[in-house]
Amino acid sequence: MMQSLPQISDTYKKEVRKSVFSIILFFTVYFILILVSLAILLGVISLAISFLKNFKIGFWTILIAGAMIGMGGIVFVFLIKFLFSVSKDNYEKIRVTKEKEPALFQLIEETYQQVGAPAPKHVFLTTDVNAFVSYDSSFWSMFLPVKKNLTIGLGLINSTTVSELKSILAHEFGHFSQRSMKVGSYTNQAQKMLYDMLYNNEKFFKNISGFAGVHAIFYLFVMIAVYFIRGIQWLLARLFDLLFSKHLSLSRQMEFNADAIAAHVVGSRVSAESLLRLSLSEMAFSKPLNFFYAHNKTYYTDNLYADQTLLMNFYAEEYSHRVVNQLPLVTLEESEKYNLSKLEIEDKWSSHPSIKDRVQAIEKENIPSVNINNNLAKTLLNNFDSYAEALTNKLYSINGMDKKAKKINAEGFLELFRKEHQNYSFPKIFNGYYTNHNPIDVNINDTVENITSVEELYSDKNVALVYEKIALEKDTNTLKSIVDKSIKVKLFDYDGKKYERREAKNFIPRLENRLKEIDDAIKENDQAIYQYFYNKAIRKNKQEEYLLSYKNLLIAEQEFGQYVKSINEFLPFIHFMSQTLEVDIIKVHCSKLLEVQKTFKEEIRKLKDESVFSKHLEDKDLEALTKFNDNNQTYFEFNTYQSDHITQLNTAIDAYYNSIYDGYFKIKKILLDLQGEIEA
Repeated sequence: MMQSLPQISDTYKKEVRKSVFSIILFFTVYFILILVSLAILLGVISLAISFLKNFKIGFWTILIAGAMIGMGGIVFVFLIKFLFSVSKDNYEKIRVTKEKEPALFQLIEETYQQVGAPAPKHVFLTTDVNAFVSYDSSFWSMFLPVKKNLTIGLGLINSTTVSELKSILAHEFGHFSQRSMKVGSYTNQAQKMLYDMLYNNEKFFKNISGFAGVHAIFYLFVMIAVYFIRGIQWLLARLFDLLFSKHLSLSRQMEFNADAIAAHVVGSRVSAESLLRLSLSEMAFSKPLNFFYAHNKTYYTDNLYADQTLLMNFYAEEYSHRVVNQLPLVTLEESEKYNLSKLEIEDKWSSHPSIKDRVQAIEKENIPSVNINNNLAKTLLNNFDSYAEALTNKLYSINGMDKKAKKINAEGFLELFRKEHQNYSFPKIFNGYYTNHNPIDVNINDTVENITSVEELYSDKNVALVYEKIALEKDTNTLKSIVDKSIKVKLFDYDGKKYERREAKNFIPRLENRLKEIDDAIKENDQAIYQYFYNKAIRKNKQEEYLLSYKNLLIAEQEFGQYVKSINEFLPFIHFMSQTLEVDIIKVHCSKLLEVQKTFKEEIRKLKDESVFSKHLEDKDLEALTKFNDNNQTYFEFNTYQSDHITQLNTAIDAYYNSIYDGYFKIKKILLDLQGEIEA
């Protein structure tokens, strides 16, 4: 039975009107271009026939007449080639049927009937944490009753309840359930047509290059056709910018409306909860894939989705999320805990609103969640484990991974993952204080005893200061960009109120004053932390170790800035390699590069032999830096780039960055781990 659907918002209707205008403009211009290209084609055919009639028919006359017709045909084909494009790619997908998965299809059927959308043509399972409805054909679907395909990510099914999955499916079907919402699909298809003509031309130009290579006459007329095509593309590029911006604006409103439809199907609470868990679900899926990619020669798994399940629970513990219905429950307050920015401007280049905005809009609907099915969505599938193993194999194939290593189960993976995670995380007693903060503004000679506690030093209030500082810095920079018109907006929101662009300058002094207050408070707290742990280290006879660790961090901070400055000064001298230049100009650039490279190599020598980072270099980074320093690079000899030398350079640059960033983290972690030991 069709659900009572929410009313279309006035904002959405406004965006629809704008999009209708841009669609009409596009198709009008496109129709004119088709007529012009057809006129050119008919004109050159007529001209070719007249040419053949007035001159003796022979090799050259036939060649010229054929080239002329080919020129007109190339322009015409360019404008219509996308009509025959079909976007079918089932490599990562597994088609499922009602006979094999009746419970899943029953849920799908209930959902599209409730929102008044047509039934999908096919249903596929894919690898990721996502769901979407799509057409096989990008053009004919606008005019013919083409059925859509439904694709559901197994990673999504593995991390939702039945009702949450229904909410997400209702959202996807909701895009097609109301007539006015179909305008969005027209805009989307028009955008795809433009994109195809502007950027998807590799095969087309390859084919006409073959035609041009037949004879010099053909080459001449192909170049004339290309000249016409470039002019068409210039015009279409202007249209693309207009249509793209309108589509993105409409797309954001489409998301709000589809969310409202989903809320009317399953209720606001369930709909919001399914959205709020998505980022955690994606992280819990991508981390195992990245782990096995990095350890491809050491470990392998048959089922990435079992690993995803265990990581969901791991992150629930890590981030203190409650586990409800065997899944982490992520609240809006938890997801926004450290997002303390008060400035909001509409991002016209974003196709989706923020999760925060979407959840708040869903909550405003205030639809009760009734008749909820809290069973795991994976229980809908009779063959979940088989799909999980098949899709894991597809991911291995897609990413060029193999299984010539030690097989580990989900529990074995989690044990290894925990160890790696510990290597890149800080003790929990710090409450996330150091995740985005380096305690470098301290006086290590000030060791006066202070009476406080770890709980007070790392309280939520003090942690919030760190994130307020980050937000203030970001907001201040954004406001300055609004003032100097780097960011072009007419209005902005600050602390829930709207202001005009000219008022942005009034906020900057206020934010800078608050930023100074926050900065002073953090420095004061960092000093208190240093004094607390130093005095506690004395009682545990660790004061020298503690003092040395702190000195190393302060030295690392200073050296880090120097090494970053050095590579920033060096990098501009290699940019010429990414450009198409004359041989003589390349030689001049190479000469300059080899000269400044002497200074850069000296910095590398200091980094690996003398710096505070030298003890923390990874073997592969040390090997790359040493190889680069020990060899003589020429980069360009016999009028050809020396690829081996360029590879050495790029590898050394990567190793340089790894050494200073990873080294800084390790030095910071040594200090913080020691603080954890002192407190224990």
